Amino acid sequence: ANRTGGSYSEAVVTVDGAEKFRSMTPDAELQKRVNVAMKVDPDQMPYFPLQHDDYIELKERSAKHILDGKPGSPEGLADIDIAIETLKVAEKLTPELRAALA
Repeated sequence: ANRTGGSYSEAVVTVDGAEKFRSMTPDAELQKRVNVAMKVDPDQMPYFPLQHDDYIELKERSAKHILDGKPGSPEGLADIDIAIETLKVAEKLTPELRAALA
């Protein structure tokens, strides 16, 4: 991955050449919060403030699930089976994506 452009991610879905969906992170509001956090502590890794809210949500869901004594994985969080299936999809798509980007 090329990270020289900063902590930025974008996905665009097109159908027959027409854009149907676009998602970017960070959005303008999150970027403002990231900028403030980086000014407060410029030595931190730039992805810390970018991922802060998601990380807190993950920790809170996981802790509540454990404290409630529930079995399995917390609702909405990936488990090992989802991770394995995701890797299978990545392995399937890798040659096709490499060819398309060549």
